[in-house]
Amino acid sequence: RNPVDMLGEVFKAVSSGGPVSLPCTMYEPLSVLQRTVEMFEFRSCLDKALEYKDPLNRLAFIAAFGTSSLAYSTGRFKTNFNPILGETFEFVDSRSEVMHVFAEQISHHPPLTALFAETKKWKLFLNSNAGETKTSGNGVILDTKAKIYLQFSDSDDKYVISTPVTKIHNLLIGSPWLEHYGELEVKNLKTGDYAIVKFKQAGLFDGVQKKIGGFVYNKDEKKCIKLAGDWTSSLKGHWGVDTADVKNKESVTLWQTEEKEFSGPYKLSEFSTSLTTYDDSALPTDSRRRPDSRHLLANETTKATAWKRVAENKQRAEEKTRNDAWTAKTGKKPETDIDAGWVPVWFQKGKDHKDQDFWEFKTENSYWAQRDQCLKDNKNPFEELKAASVVGFAADFPAYVNYQDAFTQEYKQLDGKDEGNTMLLGVPSDAKETASCMEGNPKHHDENGVKSAEEKGAPKQHVSRDKKKDKKDKKDKKDKGAK
Repeated sequence: RNPVDMLGEVFKAVSSGGPVSLPCTMYEPLSVLQRTVEMFEFRSCLDKALEYKDPLNRLAFIAAFGTSSLAYSTGRFKTNFNPILGETFEFVDSRSEVMHVFAEQISHHPPLTALFAETKKWKLFLNSNAGETKTSGNGVILDTKAKIYLQFSDSDDKYVISTPVTKIHNLLIGSPWLEHYGELEVKNLKTGDYAIVKFKQAGLFDGVQKKIGGFVYNKDEKKCIKLAGDWTSSLKGHWGVDTADVKNKESVTLWQTEEKEFSGPYKLSEFSTSLTTYDDSALPTDSRRRPDSRHLLANETTKATAWKRVAENKQRAEEKTRNDAWTAKTGKKPETDIDAGWVPVWFQKGKDHKDQDFWEFKTENSYWAQRDQCLKDNKNPFEELKAASVVGFAADFPAYVNYQDAFTQEYKQLDGKDEGNTMLLGVPSDAKETASCMEGNPKHHDENGVKSAEEKGAPKQHVSRDKKKDKKDKKDKKDKGAK
């Protein structure tokens, strides 16, 4: 984009006097919850790890899984929507062994995302402050400080994974580029074995450093497997010891991408694009029901920005009401949303291996169990599992049909021009239509659904009758002059 235009939009947001709300031209149509689920693009690394019985070998493949989650971030310089308090995201991946994923925004201040994923072979738990970013001059730094726990079903080994820092350079001025730096660490909490993959930070004149390297260590800190590769494409293991599955001096490709070029304005992979589609059974709080995200997906950026502001204002007002009530009751200002009385719906507070707070997925009468029961009883989970605690709140996205006046006010302040008449609280409902939006194809919307410009019969060019007359007059004068 034109940097002058972007700077103008940012300056306009900052100089408005109120809370800063960045324009949706700086976003991609995914919330932080959806972006977090992108880590499972190459979940086959975990299935591959199960083919090996030696704990050291499994560590190598888990390190590959952690690295692979960064592969397709290249070329994606736009930020993601911060989740609304109580926002959720559910996903079922059937590419191989069926995987169920569920995420919920536990807190907005401070931002905290909780996620749970499972197959019949493994379970993964995540807590992350992925909504928190820091500005750094002309760039943005994202350090999620994520806690990730992994457990395989065939053993009682439990692994904890930490992730490197991400930084986007030249976000406003210059050619943007992205890097990851720091360390990715995987530790087996039972055996004490661990793996470290180091990501080098770019120097002043170096540019992005894609090469990565590290080792798998045993509990005695002996280097057993050398890890080397490129975070955009692959990771290989070179064995320095004999193990139950691999012999000394053998090498194994732990993970490798397919060479693909991703088209469209957002450079999303096929898997990432699939995270934007859903059916009518998704919860009212699901990220894919966000009006700002749906309009951005349809290339209606002004409408998207207006709805984003409506959501932010509503959440801000709810937070003030909640905090004021807590202060009136206790005489103290709450430090977090949880302190002020917010209760997450699908996760509960537990403890991690260091006896620190960790939000765990409710396994007794879990969301997936309730959802399956609804489907067996021919009931729609959208209606049956709607949590009373979020009805009418900012994360109740279908309720935004009641906020048209607030939208109109924001839209006018943005000098919005007509981008269609219908509010998008849903579809595109299938992958084909979504992929079309991702490629930047314009959409016209009406009360009958989503139609492309071609289906709608939109004229290729519109010339007014007066302009036609002007052209004819000019031609007559030219002919007369020639004679």
